[in-house]
Formats: sequence, structure tokens, C-alpha cells
Amino acid sequence: RAVVWLASDACSFTTGHTLGVDGGYTQDDVVQAARILTGWTFRPYRPGRGMDRARARLEDGSLRLPDVDTRGAFVYQFRPEAHDAGEKVVLGHRFEAGRGEDEGIELIRMLARHPSTAHHIARQLALRFVSDDPPERLVNDLAQVFLDTEGDLREVTRALFTHPDFYRSDVAGARVKSPFTLVAGTLRLTHARLANPRPVIELLRSLGEAPYLAEPPTGYEETSAGWAASGAMLNRMNFAVAFVSGEMRGVAPNGEWVFRQARTLAPDPLEGLARLLLPAGGADAEAVLQVVRDDLAARPPADEREAAVRAAALILGSPAYQRH
Repeated sequence: RAVVWLASDACSFTTGHTLGVDGGYTQDDVVQAARILTGWTFRPYRPGRGMDRARARLEDGSLRLPDVDTRGAFVYQFRPEAHDAGEKVVLGHRFEAGRGEDEGIELIRMLARHPSTAHHIARQLALRFVSDDPPERLVNDLAQVFLDTEGDLREVTRALFTHPDFYRSDVAGARVKSPFTLVAGTLRLTHARLANPRPVIELLRSLGEAPYLAEPPTGYEETSAGWAASGAMLNRMNFAVAFVSGEMRGVAPNGEWVFRQARTLAPDPLEGLARLLLPAGGADAEAVLQVVRDDLAARPPADEREAAVRAAALILGSPAYQRH
């Protein structure tokens, strides 16, 4: 039963975190990896063991570890008596009988250095930052950097953001923002005052991306298709209106800062606001700005505040703002 239970973890490990779905492994590889992970478990944290010893070794006067609430915490533990010490073979690599925790470490290192892992992680990064169908040349180049640097993600992301394919016009604005990206980006872009995070959490839940509540081990949807439904778009527009109107309790944009910044970007406050909220510019931004002008002309606002609120809501709820 332990191997069956661990097979799920091993499958998540190989599929989601290392080799990927098309990583070249078989079901038997997953079962053998599960056998290697037998004995790997956890226990409730008890003061005076493990973490406290590490703290004592590290705190030499120059380094202080933060105090954390350890109530209900768990720590890793290897139980030799629960480990399958028989011979295993994973991806053609033989693990001799009689070994213990060390073969699990060897398995992790082997998978981390595998070309399929490099390609999987490279593609995930390109998927996140470039497009739903990233250029294969970009993915291959990032995978090679991953292998050359032994998985140094700082170097991989540097290669991503300096790669010519990152700046291709056909991938600019090609992805729909996830709810978290949309909301967090809006709060940051407007220097929002966040006195109470609960409305933001509830908003993310209504948009379909409540933090840490994704059911599959792979997390929430990575492609635009998962976020582009008509109902979801309506909820996003409602968020834009509620946010700029001050209807979200404990959360509000810093209007004074926003319009001060807008005035530095263009003499026309509406144009400055569009440049601030749609920094990529281009034809889409111009089209949104024209929609704002047409709306204000058709229904003249009662005062400057109403004009600002309506303009910001239209921009933040526009299709151009939903993409990146």
C-alpha cells in the first residue's frame, strides 16, 4: 500500500516538477521511483531537535534566523525500517540493493540533470512569460542554459529576458493574465492601499484562482484558455469598476499618486493615464484611449473625479489590459 501511495507522489514528481509529461519515462519507472522514496516521511516538529540544532549552528553572532511559529509544523524524516532496500532501475539507471536515504538523493539529482527536465522547465518559463505556444528555438536555448549551468534558474531567466524571441511582435500581448497576475499587477501599478487583504482573497476566489487552493498537483491553468471565458471577463470588468470606485472595503488605488504620475507622462491627463496603465502602448492602447474619450463625450461626467473613475475603469477592464 505504501508503494501505491508513493506512486502518486513519484508521478507528480516526475511529471510536474522534473521530466514533464513527455519526459520519456514509463509506468515502471514511476513505480521504481516510488520504491526509492519509501521511508521518506515527516513528523511533527518538536523543539530541541533538527531545526533548533540548525539554528544553533548558524547563529554565530553574524547571522540571525527569524523566529517562526512552529505550532502544527512538520519536518522531514527518513525511517530506514520503512525503506525498500531492494534493487531498483529508473530510466535505465541501476540502484543497487542495500542502500537507504542516499539513493533518494541520487534519484533527485539524476532527474534534476536530465535533458527532459531542462526542456520541461524551459518550456514552463517560456509559457509563463512569452506565449501559450512559445517558439521552440527559445525553449531549446533555455534548456541548454539550464544544462550548462546545472539548473541555475537565475541564468536561465536572464537568457529568457535577453533572448530575441522574447521581444517578437507576434508574442507581445499574446497571453491573458491569470487572475493573480491581473489583481497583483493592478494593486502594484496603482500603488494601492491595502488595509485588509480579505477582499482581495475573496476576489481571487471569485475569479477562479484562490491562493494555494488548486486541486491538481500541477497548480492552476498555465494557458490563456483557462482564463478567457466570457463569465470570467465580466468578473474582471466588475473588479475594475469596484476597485477604482472605492467599493472594495480596505482596498483602494492611490489616486493622488496615479494622477501625479499620469501628468508626468503626458500633458493630457487621459493620455497620461492610458500610458501609465497600458505602458506597452501601441494600437491597442490608442483604441482603448479613443473608447474612453468617446464614452466621456457621450455621457459628460459630473466632475473631475467621475471622469477619472470612469476612465480608469474602462482602461483596467479593457481587453488590452487583460493581456500581457
